[in-house]
Amino acid sequence: MGRFLIIDHDLGFSAELKDAIESRGHVVTHAGRLDGAVQKAFVASYDVVLFNIHMQNSTGMDTLADILHAECAPEVVVLTDRGDPDEAEHAIRIGAWNYIERPSNARALALSLVH
Repeated sequence: MGRFLIIDHDLGFSAELKDAIESRGHVVTHAGRLDGAVQKAFVASYDVVLFNIHMQNSTGMDTLADILHAECAPEVVVLTDRGDPDEAEHAIRIGAWNYIERPSNARALALSLVH
């Protein structure tokens, strides 16, 4: 059983993704705002953080770096609505596990993340 944190403002997509991951026996927490979300990554021990890098009030790569430096060092999957090859390369270079353009179907994404 893994512990996942979803940081994404799209509540519908996040709820569908949360349900799909939980149906496979994992524990999922959702944060729809950055306020407090990064602190959750520092306080709780998550295995995977799914982070929408283009959230409102996000500094993007700076926020990603903050999450990657959490004491528990979770794997971070960057989610984006608009892929950018340079951004993807930079995210992977600083430590993101993956950089994924969000599919319209959250269940498809969940299947690629959990077994």
